[in-house]
Amino acid sequence: MKIRTRLMLCFGMILVIFIFWGLSSFDMFRLIISNITNIDNHSLQVTNKVREFREGVHVIHKTMKDIVLLRKNNTEVQQLINKVESEKKSQLNNIATIYELCQGNKQDVLKLKNTFLAWDFIRAKVIAEFKKENYIKAGEITKTEGKEQVEKLLMQSQLIGDSAQKRVKELFSEVVNLAKRAEFIIILVFIISLLLVLFLNWWIIKAIVYPLKCLEQFAEKIQKGEYKERIQIKQKDEIGNLSLVLNFAAESIEKNTKHLDQLVNKKTVELQAANQQLQATEQQLRASNQQLQATELELRKSLSRINGVVETVPDIIAEVDENKKYNWINQAGLNFFGSDVIGKEASSYFIGEQKTYEIMGPLFKGSENMFYVESWQKRFDGEKRLLAWWSRVLKNKDGKVIGAISTARDITEKKKADEILKESERKFRTLVTEMQLGLAVHEIILDDKQNPINFRFLDINPSFENLINLKRENIIGKTILEVMPETEKSLIERYGEVALTGESIKFEYYSKEFDKYLAVTAYRPCQNQFATILEDVTSRKKLEEHAFKVQKLESIGILAGGIAHDFNNLLGGIFGFIDLANSEARDGKFSNISAYLSKSLTMFSRAKDLSMQLLTFSKGGHPVSKQQSVIPILIHSLEFALSGSNIKLKKSIPESVWDVCIDENQIGQIIDNIVINAKQAMPLAGELFVSVRNIVKGENLPVGLKENTYICISIKDQGIGISPEHLTKIFDPFFSTKQQGSGLGLATAYSIIKKHEGEIEVKSQLGAGTTFIIYLPACLEKKVIQQKEVLNKQKFQGNALIMDDEEYLLQIFAYYLKEIGYTVTCAKNGEETIKFFTEAFKSANPFSLVMLDLTIPGEAGGREVIGELRKIFSNFLGIACSGYSDDPVLAKPLEHGFNASLAKPYTMENLIEVIRKNIKT
Repeated sequence: MKIRTRLMLCFGMILVIFIFWGLSSFDMFRLIISNITNIDNHSLQVTNKVREFREGVHVIHKTMKDIVLLRKNNTEVQQLINKVESEKKSQLNNIATIYELCQGNKQDVLKLKNTFLAWDFIRAKVIAEFKKENYIKAGEITKTEGKEQVEKLLMQSQLIGDSAQKRVKELFSEVVNLAKRAEFIIILVFIISLLLVLFLNWWIIKAIVYPLKCLEQFAEKIQKGEYKERIQIKQKDEIGNLSLVLNFAAESIEKNTKHLDQLVNKKTVELQAANQQLQATEQQLRASNQQLQATELELRKSLSRINGVVETVPDIIAEVDENKKYNWINQAGLNFFGSDVIGKEASSYFIGEQKTYEIMGPLFKGSENMFYVESWQKRFDGEKRLLAWWSRVLKNKDGKVIGAISTARDITEKKKADEILKESERKFRTLVTEMQLGLAVHEIILDDKQNPINFRFLDINPSFENLINLKRENIIGKTILEVMPETEKSLIERYGEVALTGESIKFEYYSKEFDKYLAVTAYRPCQNQFATILEDVTSRKKLEEHAFKVQKLESIGILAGGIAHDFNNLLGGIFGFIDLANSEARDGKFSNISAYLSKSLTMFSRAKDLSMQLLTFSKGGHPVSKQQSVIPILIHSLEFALSGSNIKLKKSIPESVWDVCIDENQIGQIIDNIVINAKQAMPLAGELFVSVRNIVKGENLPVGLKENTYICISIKDQGIGISPEHLTKIFDPFFSTKQQGSGLGLATAYSIIKKHEGEIEVKSQLGAGTTFIIYLPACLEKKVIQQKEVLNKQKFQGNALIMDDEEYLLQIFAYYLKEIGYTVTCAKNGEETIKFFTEAFKSANPFSLVMLDLTIPGEAGGREVIGELRKIFSNFLGIACSGYSDDPVLAKPLEHGFNASLAKPYTMENLIEVIRKNIKT
């Protein structure tokens, strides 16, 4: 087939396809216009849904009005509420449909939904108020908030409908216009394309594009040397014949080219092999050269390093031959022996007779061992020095000894230091052994959490053995808990702190194991160890206790005048009121007797307080603290200590002062001591200023106090003051400026304050008075205040047994018990008490209440008798009685076999209160 025919058929097919495309495109645009027309239908759907929504809103609003107008919470109202809920769900569905159909801004639909939900919340409020029967409020909400939301909903829905219609119409108008323009363009393009295809058909037939393109590509490949390519044209025309000729020429060229390539490749391989062999030889030569250079460099470095070490080391390094002559020596050796040492025999520098050669003999016979010898040798300046030598044999390749290599160090100073150290250790050991104080070295033992739990004895001196009465061989290597199992944990912790922190401590304590007072100094000699120095201070402690008692007697003597004055006044009042009551009774006038006796009891209570304060003044020991206000203690102590004096008291004590946790007796003793000193400092009268204030966290505190809340008590006098040299010593035991003073008053005060975790300071100037400042930790916990019960003469039943050595007290106490319903038996001593108690028990009528005086002169007291009674019969109420208010049995009666305690003197009300609290029902 000719080329022309082929081209005509090809372009004819293209023309048919183009016509088909044009017709299809035209039909497609017609469909688009048809579909766009349907947009108007969506506008109608949105409009309908908006209309339904508006109608639904009216229905809900009207129903809510009907609910409010009914004002009854009945079935009809519930049906209306259900109707509202159903209509609400329907309108929410309408909003969702509008959201899906809306072609405009969907945010308006979301606002509509939020407004509807807000309206639903208002409806819920209306229904809630309606159910509470707040009909007026429900109606107001419906008319105001509800109506406002309805209007807002109607307005928003109208905007959505209008916006939807407007938007759809705009889009529809635009799309229709575009479609018309597209139809016009398609027709125009079709006509132009048709003309263009006819033109291309004529031109292509004339140009014969494809065959020429194939020939062009073939020519390019031949030019690049691609001779395997052939022209794939099979047509039998002019171009086809030309293709056959060109293919034959390409085949010939390919054959010649292959032959030439084979020759070139063969020669190339031969040249490449020769070249590779040359390169390998060159690389071997370079590697060998580099290895030689590296080895030479390393050898130079090693030699330089060895020379540097040998020449700079401070020890002597030397080599001798088999004749023991120096043939080489380093700089240190030259510095010691001199520059002429080479060639000299080693023995030429020896001083005195030596066994150096004898010791070194095996080395020169071939021994491979290291030999050590110390030798006194002469230095170049003639000074005698001690050298320590380490030597090893040198042999040739045949194993023959050719000399020795040695290092030496000048140990002259070390030898002297060792001798001095040995002498010092001998003296120190003698000192430790002969010293009168006990010395022990310990190793602390820690648990997994690094807390001290025990310690081991490493060494002790003889004085320590004598002090604890244990032998050294029974202690060394053992722990404290093995030697003394009752050792307190707190003592181990204190020692552990010394061993771990290195901070030394000093303290005194009473050892139950040795029945001694010990003064301890502990320090850390090395890590995880501590040493203790113990001194037996038992004699000094006993002397202090004796002096303390003397000081107490002196203080009480100072107070005797004032106490006697107050006591006589109180006794005068008691006797006076009792005498008036007695006189009235004789005259048959009974109206005032009760008032006189009540006043005498008041005076009696004041006398009791005075005697209690006197007992408190002499009390010491560890504080028995409880939460309380310091104000009553302070006031009572001031009145007690100033009784009978002409000193004017000025106070500044606010009621807002915080509570403290204190032993009231000990704190009262401190106040007494300070005020007594102030009274003695103002013999010609004066003023005493006392103030109390709270100290909050953050205020400046004395050194040694932890940051906390405190109360501060200030006591200032107008006395003669204290000199500066005495001011630093006033808290020292036995220091006193008074001729008759023991010097323990303020020392005791200082000790008590420290036991209360407080601080005491003093400020004074000669001629300007003295101020004592006391700091006590505040107790801010809320104290439970127990209201005192009003006690009546409650009636009890049972038998009561009383033991007391005073007849008049037996009569009074028996009267008390009979008044409240008991049958009373009295005993004057322990023997009678046990006898009466046993007889009552055997007669099956035992005592249910037993009251025992703790002190019976020359006889067994209550603390001894109670145990015997409990053995006979234990089911009774036992009450301990004593005139000694500081007796430990009164403080802790349960620990001594009693149920309760009463301090004499006591009233019937006191007795009834104790029985009511402890009686077994």
